[in-house]
Amino acid sequence: MSVGYFQIGLGKKYIDESCTFIWSLRQFKDNYPVSILVKKEDSDYAFSKNVFDKVIVFDENDPLFGLCGNDHDKYCIFPRVSMLKYVPYSECIVVDTDVFCTHSPDKAWESFRDKGQPFNCTGMYNDPAFHWSNIDKINENLEMNIPCVHGGVFYLNKNFGKEDLETFFLHILYAFLNYDKLGFVRQFESREFDRKTDKGSMTDEIMFGYAMSKMSLTLLDFSLYSVITFEIDNYLINEMAFPNHRQTHKEYCLLCTKLGKDKPIVMPDPIPFVHIYGYGHQKEDSSKKMKSLIKEHRGAS
Repeated sequence: MSVGYFQIGLGKKYIDESCTFIWSLRQFKDNYPVSILVKKEDSDYAFSKNVFDKVIVFDENDPLFGLCGNDHDKYCIFPRVSMLKYVPYSECIVVDTDVFCTHSPDKAWESFRDKGQPFNCTGMYNDPAFHWSNIDKINENLEMNIPCVHGGVFYLNKNFGKEDLETFFLHILYAFLNYDKLGFVRQFESREFDRKTDKGSMTDEIMFGYAMSKMSLTLLDFSLYSVITFEIDNYLINEMAFPNHRQTHKEYCLLCTKLGKDKPIVMPDPIPFVHIYGYGHQKEDSSKKMKSLIKEHRGAS
């Protein structure tokens, strides 16, 4: 059985971020291979890094690629919708490139495996503020129970049902093709692309949540499972200690903020992954601080 990590790096910036993610993995003795999806023109650049197990070229000739109306949908959303044809491992964690490893991820892998699902992810069981506070209305209209998916970490395991996994991604494809008909909202303003040009982009979380609901799959709730936490504008990093037990997701939950409950949760187990949020220098500063903290903690160069 092949096991590894998979990242989407459609642009040199994301390839560089992926290299940093791999560096952080190795600091905590995680030696699983990492493969990356890149644009054709960046494949030599990715190969030159000498850190990737496989460098896979994104197919921009896919007929469905032409349905994407902006760069965010082309290079962020559609690669996720179609990721199953690119993932080279039987068991895989798909993780965003702007994530750092800050503790051994072994227990996170165990948590995903224990569920026995061909697909899983992190998120919240319930958050009325999810999808710009439209989730309750969407669930009522569709007569579904769409969970509040976070797109930073996905888990795929073909050994738990290859056909079920293929069916899951068919549900995602249906949601992609019928995004507006299903009542999903186009209000995403990308941190990475031109916010004026790409205003009105899709978001992948609602589509993955739709597929999970269709197949009665259960995600790993932030407050119950130590998988990933969040850093933005020094919210976590200025008080971070190793191993990190502070789950800061409620900082990003509008409902919890309104209720005055946006304080971090202290988890019983260390949280291995930190997702770096922010715009421009804000995000760059957090990433530099995180790398420095890891170097100091691990005695790395």
